[in-house]
Amino acid sequence: MLKFTTMSEIRSRKIRSDAKQSMSSILEAAIAVLNERPEASMEEVAKSAGVTRQTVYAHFPNRTALVNAALTHVTNAATKAMDEAELEKGSARAALNRFLEASWHTAQLYPFALLINAPQTNDNSSHQPISERLGQLIDRGQQNGEFDKALPRTWLIRATIALGHAIGKEVSAGQTTTKEAASLLQTSVLRLYGTTDTR
Repeated sequence: MLKFTTMSEIRSRKIRSDAKQSMSSILEAAIAVLNERPEASMEEVAKSAGVTRQTVYAHFPNRTALVNAALTHVTNAATKAMDEAELEKGSARAALNRFLEASWHTAQLYPFALLINAPQTNDNSSHQPISERLGQLIDRGQQNGEFDKALPRTWLIRATIALGHAIGKEVSAGQTTTKEAASLLQTSVLRLYGTTDTR
């Protein structure tokens, strides 16, 4: 039996499509604004997106929800870059360098993610996909003797993420250049893991 699409269903799909596009535009504007001003308000985001504050709040009930959505976007971009780096191949040391390169490349695209000062950024869930990939890499390196086994896996993950945020703030404060920061991050993490081999 043939089923015909009603006008009501067509309108409903159009509304959902428009809402999705509106949300995407707002999120894109939010990321651009936050990259320039990590403490930007909902009003500033609305102005950048060319919509009213009410429209922004219709999609994101508060600033926390908007920032979390932006951070999720960054996390997805970072994990994609890490997966493309094929962390499971080669030595753990070389894979760690590729992990850091992918992370720093993403940080340059979305600097607000390392700078934003909000309670929700302390939630480990925002780092979970990244932590999982790094954890697997640490396990491999410790098992085959490339990384120091004395430091716990969880501590190495937290310390690595903390170093990334610290380096990001150094760049923002003008204390170091982006190029120098990449080298500082690599050297610091390799020493933390008990290796300075960059192969």
